[in-house]
Amino acid sequence: MNSLRVGSSRAWFLRVVGIALLLRLAVALPGMDDAAERFTRPDTAHYLDSARAIAETGRYLESPGSSVPAVVRGPGFSLLLAPFLAVGAKEAGLALVLCLIGALAAGIVYLAGREYGGTGVGVVAGLLYATHLTAIVASPLILSDTWFGFLVAVELWMALRWYRTGRTRFLVVLALVGGLGALVRPLGRPWSATLLLLAFARPAPRLRVRFGRVLLAALVFGSVAVPWMARNASVGGGFRLDTAAGNALLEHVAVFVLAREEGGNPDDIRERIHAETQAEFARDPATYATEGPRSGYQMDRALAIFRQYPETSLRMAFQPMTFAPDVTTFFELLGVTRGGKGPMAVLMTEGPGAAARHYFGDRVWLLALVVPFLLQALVLYAAALVGIVRGILRRDLILGLFLLSFVVVFVFPVPLAVARYVLPALPLLCVLAGVT
Repeated sequence: MNSLRVGSSRAWFLRVVGIALLLRLAVALPGMDDAAERFTRPDTAHYLDSARAIAETGRYLESPGSSVPAVVRGPGFSLLLAPFLAVGAKEAGLALVLCLIGALAAGIVYLAGREYGGTGVGVVAGLLYATHLTAIVASPLILSDTWFGFLVAVELWMALRWYRTGRTRFLVVLALVGGLGALVRPLGRPWSATLLLLAFARPAPRLRVRFGRVLLAALVFGSVAVPWMARNASVGGGFRLDTAAGNALLEHVAVFVLAREEGGNPDDIRERIHAETQAEFARDPATYATEGPRSGYQMDRALAIFRQYPETSLRMAFQPMTFAPDVTTFFELLGVTRGGKGPMAVLMTEGPGAAARHYFGDRVWLLALVVPFLLQALVLYAAALVGIVRGILRRDLILGLFLLSFVVVFVFPVPLAVARYVLPALPLLCVLAGVT
């Protein structure tokens, strides 16, 4: 594959982006007349309300008519949406913008692969990303996943460029994009540790040069993240990037640990935990007057559950089904099925077979239509595994650092089998597969 002409790099970039865009439009266009339902999920409202507030007032508020500063989620995704909302874009227009971003992410993966192993590796990596079902169907959804996946792809590209050339500007861009990613998704925060390791790891004639690079990377990353943390602290959100993590860990992760231990229904346990949490807030309204203390309480209670059941928590920390292609969203976007059937609870407690029967009913045969995508994912992950082994055998330091990030950052903190959660890890997996 590396016999492909290097001079054709721009053409290959455009081909990869074009293929990726066509596939994303193929699943998005059938739902344009019903965009408000097809392309939104429960979390979408938070992003849109804050984005409309930015578009109308220039401030990051809970909604356009509110005076309450938004602290539940970072501003990175709403800032992306706001300019389009300001010129009158609706859900359908936003979905098209996100499809383009998803397609450009495939192009960035191509550039990262070319940086790592040449044009042939780049082409394979870019096409693998372009044709991965989860990346395709996540693109038109008005959620932060595609935007965050794009930023992670840029980080990977910049990291490879910096490690190969040693040029400081690539390290600066890497740290800057890493900071922006942290404003989009909480998973962007642990990347700062990888960033500093990467800054230190590249050989230098003097140790002080390495420490200087670490300081530079930390300052650039911090110049983006720390001011926002200070802003949140000033409005009652605590010195953190967002307050969503507490609720997510307690009501969307810890409940499954309790369900496994107690043998109950996760939805019933979630309702019970939610009611107990609200009762605690009502018991001491002065203490829990702002989002910061409320999020802190939820975080502490979730961690207490994890400590109470450490073995179950660790067993559930890795969910292989996260890597399965997102077939449910595929059929929902095409209008074949409808959401709201709650397959997550069944998947987490009874396994994939029961979840498929629960979701599809007597139409399980629909899965036969996505066999090509299932095979594509299987080939991708198998090739990535071979690439990992080859990298370990040749003691590839940068591969080791990114694998550390992949395991620590993108797998263990999200013990839910949500297919789109694989998107941040997908650029690296595609590059590794391309090397094979």
